[in-house]
Amino acid sequence: VHIGEHAKLADTKELKLVISDYLTLLKPYQPARPLTGPVSLKLAFVWPYRKSEPKKKRIGLIPKTTKPDWDNLAKTLQD
Repeated sequence: VHIGEHAKLADTKELKLVISDYLTLLKPYQPARPLTGPVSLKLAFVWPYRKSEPKKKRIGLIPKTTKPDWDNLAKTLQD
């Protein structure tokens, strides 16, 4: 797909579903008017522990080492 002089990758069905979920979940927090000025965004993505993770090690947060990575999750939400 081309937009002006730039090419745009087509969104996959999975990505469209994630975007739809984001919009549904965030709708109650939509401000009455668009925000003006600088905005700060703080994100935390949390997954359940893997079934293979021993219960005695299930303390605190552990880094996610599989796809999708944090950059892609944040980018989708920010867009």
